[in-house]
Amino acid sequence: MFLADDGVHGSEPWASDGTPAGTALLADACPGACGVFSDPPLVSLAGAAFFVAGVADTTKGNDLWTTDGTGGGTRRYTDFIPGTGQVLTTPITAGGGGSSSPPPIPRTAASSG
Repeated sequence: MFLADDGVHGSEPWASDGTPAGTALLADACPGACGVFSDPPLVSLAGAAFFVAGVADTTKGNDLWTTDGTGGGTRRYTDFIPGTGQVLTTPITAGGGGSSSPPPIPRTAASSG
């Protein structure tokens, strides 16, 4: 799986088996010139890939999407804020201290041990 801009759909998720005939657009996550955040392009987690789409989507805002590598398995994961709310404003990471990773939870005397 990878992100590509074919000049029609904007940057969108694609899958390929390495042949032209086996290369296909998985979903036009944000129709028109808008598209998918490209940094990082796809984040792998629990056997699926996650990405943020809808940078210029005026109906949904930025939302988390997931794909299993098939067109039928590519969908909006959730609409965190219904409407045009921009809840996701930075690229996602799989952890390890990226810019959108939550801060660590401080340990207290009651939780340590």
